[in-house]
Amino acid sequence: MSAKPVSILLVDDDEDDFILTRDLIQEIPEASFQLTWRADFDSALEEIKQNRHDLYLFDYRLGAKTGLDLLHEAFVAGCVAPIILLTGQGDREIDLKAMEKGAADFLIKGQINSQILERSIRYSLERYKAKEELHKMAQYDELTGLPNRNLFHDRIKSAVDHASRQSSLLGLLFLDLDKFKPINDTYGHGAGDAILKGVSARLSKSIRENDLAARLGGDEFVVILPEVDSSKSVIAVAGRIVENMKPPILFDGMELRVTTSVGVAMYPFDGADVESLVKNADIAMYRAKDEGGSRYVFFSQDTDVREGNLRENIRGLHRAQDRDEFFLEYQPIYIIGSRKPVGLEALLRWNRKDVEQVMLPGSFLPVLEETGLIISVGEWIMSEACRELRRLNMLGVKDLRMAVNFSARQLRQPGVIDMLARISAEQGIEPSMIQIEITEDSLMHHFQENIEIFHRLQEIGMTLSLDDFGTGHSSLSSLKYFPIKRLKIDRSFVSNIGLEKPDEAICKAIISLAHNLLMQVTAEGIETESQFRFLAEAGCDEGQGRLLSPPVGSNSLEKIFTVG
Repeated sequence: MSAKPVSILLVDDDEDDFILTRDLIQEIPEASFQLTWRADFDSALEEIKQNRHDLYLFDYRLGAKTGLDLLHEAFVAGCVAPIILLTGQGDREIDLKAMEKGAADFLIKGQINSQILERSIRYSLERYKAKEELHKMAQYDELTGLPNRNLFHDRIKSAVDHASRQSSLLGLLFLDLDKFKPINDTYGHGAGDAILKGVSARLSKSIRENDLAARLGGDEFVVILPEVDSSKSVIAVAGRIVENMKPPILFDGMELRVTTSVGVAMYPFDGADVESLVKNADIAMYRAKDEGGSRYVFFSQDTDVREGNLRENIRGLHRAQDRDEFFLEYQPIYIIGSRKPVGLEALLRWNRKDVEQVMLPGSFLPVLEETGLIISVGEWIMSEACRELRRLNMLGVKDLRMAVNFSARQLRQPGVIDMLARISAEQGIEPSMIQIEITEDSLMHHFQENIEIFHRLQEIGMTLSLDDFGTGHSSLSSLKYFPIKRLKIDRSFVSNIGLEKPDEAICKAIISLAHNLLMQVTAEGIETESQFRFLAEAGCDEGQGRLLSPPVGSNSLEKIFTVG
């Protein structure tokens, strides 16, 4: 199939010049050009406004007006195609003005031949194509082809301005994929890219023709719904998006499943400007995640209050270390057979003085993680736990193990292993007395990197324990790659002993699996004697929970270990 001819519009009030230009174009070998001629300024401008041509040739002399005037009017009218200015004689001032106003080239008629004309046209079109590609890269996401953050901000501003002028409604959807990161970390970026492409395609098919979907980055997307007649129209689109994301996406023979959480904000009710509208849609999205994901949630003032509380927590946590508001409690760990205490688990507490309340880590640990404060707080926890262990050693409590919780993200921070070794050395604690606990889910994120880090922990003499076992998404086969010394049965299984036969079976299976892998087992959350007896009969090595001892402060530990 032959290529489409390049459409050129010549604007020149001299017919002889038109004939000369036509003849020169016809002399160009293997070229496919279609030349159109307009002799006056006004008819040429009307033609330009229709945006039908690939390139323009403007004569400088156009009666009372000039080619420079037409150049200016063309750009005002939205012309993006390259424009070459023609003049009867060389004039450096006109040349410079032409280039300043955006001309692609400047040619002197008396010096033009078919080669010069062909080269000017070709170079102008190539530069235009390169410029168009750069423009596309600046405004469109390379992976998905969707508009990117830059174009989204241009469009949402225009949409809000239009809605303001027309007194119309506008919907904004803020989307974040559920469980995207575990898949990306476990199966690699190829799988992540396949999901993002699949999601983008489904998103484009879920919206109306005049809506705009954009990718902000990562797994965040937005949809602008202009000129909606009511919230029902927004609900229809949001619901369609949530449903269309549920089927699996195929990658390399695998079925990968992600869903999406959608936050909805509407102009003017949820924000009278772009910034507040985007912020409130984002807040609503996090509410959708909190409610389990795979759903849409409209912004409300209640969500705003919750977000305000979160921001206040962030400010408070930034001040907490300086104010000495963090402290540790310790939960003893007992041998099941003898009920002898053999270890302690260090538990972080926040004595938040501005609200006169002691807060448990579940309410603020995610914020520490997200803000990066967990790094400095983690170092403080390690120092404090080792200091307490040294104090007990000096009181005669020997061979005591101290368990400290860390996230895999903390352990991947540069210098963390050296920091752990340094603190234990400074406090005179044998590294073998320190047990680092990580959750099962974090094991699978950055799998290969974690293997190397955990082996470095082993090299400095510390042991590794897998917390909350049975509730995460690790593959059983992956356990053999890690130097894990202990599995901890999650309290959710222990609490159902005597109530749910499947949970009892899971406890027995974890104990058997651990022993076959030459690991020890610790059961968490033992509350009753019947739970304790069941675990003892099943061969569980250690346990902790309120039946044995609740978490206690440093000053209560001496009683537990019968010191003095």
